[in-house]
Amino acid sequence: MTRSEPDEWDIVSGVGITALAVAAARAIASHRPDRLIDDPWAERFVQAARAPKPLPTRPLAAPETAAPPDASRAASLAATWQMMAAYHGVRTRFFDQVLLAAADTGIRHVVIVAAGLDSRAHRLRWPRGTTVYEIDLPRVLDFKDLVFDRYAATPASERRPVPADLRDDWPSALLAAGFDPRLPSAWLAEGPLAYLPTDTQRALLESVDTFAAPGSSHLAIEDFADLGAQLRDPALTHLSEAVGVDLGRLVATGQRIDPAKWLADHGWRPEAQSATAVADGYGHEFDPLTARFNADVRFVTAHR
Repeated sequence: MTRSEPDEWDIVSGVGITALAVAAARAIASHRPDRLIDDPWAERFVQAARAPKPLPTRPLAAPETAAPPDASRAASLAATWQMMAAYHGVRTRFFDQVLLAAADTGIRHVVIVAAGLDSRAHRLRWPRGTTVYEIDLPRVLDFKDLVFDRYAATPASERRPVPADLRDDWPSALLAAGFDPRLPSAWLAEGPLAYLPTDTQRALLESVDTFAAPGSSHLAIEDFADLGAQLRDPALTHLSEAVGVDLGRLVATGQRIDPAKWLADHGWRPEAQSATAVADGYGHEFDPLTARFNADVRFVTAHR
């Protein structure tokens, strides 16, 4: 599927449900005894959304007494959410550390592209004076604001929502929100490349290249090097059943841009690590299902 037309979706439909599923995975990861992350907002978002198909926020265990086919279905569901939690715990921890390391260099402008239900503006310990810009569709940002207001939340940074579609003129919206391209900045694109057509992938990288101050900027990207492998994996069917949406229809299946190569060709210094290697580095070796499904996922960081 090529996603090029404007979308009308909220947090419980379309691509919005993927953000909610990722929040559920972060919630489960936060409740693991060997947790890598602590994201209390993830569970609150899931509970507040009231998705048509309830999503878990705690680790699942397959019932030992269920009879087939219920036992098999329950086991698949538990394994699917275990995979999601294992991967997203590692992903979240990695990009948390990348952004905080950038802040330690003096960067105070942080831009999260397609922020979804990201709560880093609230839960990370930012240096004084940090501004976090969250770019996403208005309905997603409105939902987050409602949940934050419900808990009278005070962010740990100056949080600035930027309502915009990545296929439109989002840089103008970012500038209108107060972003200053002359200042050092850190950028995070955690997930959106999977849902963007080729031209929009390229435009996103070009915009970051334009608005990231030379000599002082950091960029972190989740790169799906071979989405075709994930689309062919039976685990995607189980994942679609778990969240109640055909995820294969939401993914942009056109040509993929290699962000590490693109950045190197445009004067950045990129490094790429496989998600599996990052997990191993944390002492959280992926189980076979998680390792297989995410075998081609890379975490790309770049500086200039």
